[in-house]
Amino acid sequence: MADGSAFYYTHWEGLIDAKHVEAMGMAIWLYEFILARASAADRDGLMMYSHLEAAQVLGRTDRTIKTWFRQLQEQGYISTRARKPYHLEVQVSKWRSFEE
Repeated sequence: MADGSAFYYTHWEGLIDAKHVEAMGMAIWLYEFILARASAADRDGLMMYSHLEAAQVLGRTDRTIKTWFRQLQEQGYISTRARKPYHLEVQVSKWRSFEE
C-alpha cells in the first residue's frame, strides 16, 4: 500500500483496551498492517504475509518486524497457517467480519 491509500478498513473497538496495549506494545502497528490486508483479502482473516513487505511499509528493520510478529503469535493475535517460498499464510485470531 502506498502513502495516501484510499483503502478503508475497520476493526472492533475491543482492541482499544489496556490489556491489548500491554500485550502488543509497538507490535500494534504490525497488527494493523495485517488487519488491513486481511480485510482487503476478505478471506475470513487469512492473508498472505511477508516480513520484507511489512518492514518496507512500516519503515522498520526486518529484525523489528520479526520480533513484533513473534510477539503477536505468542500473545495469540495471529497464527501461521502455511509457509510458502515468498510469503506466509497468516490467520488473524478471533476474526470477525464487519457484517457480524
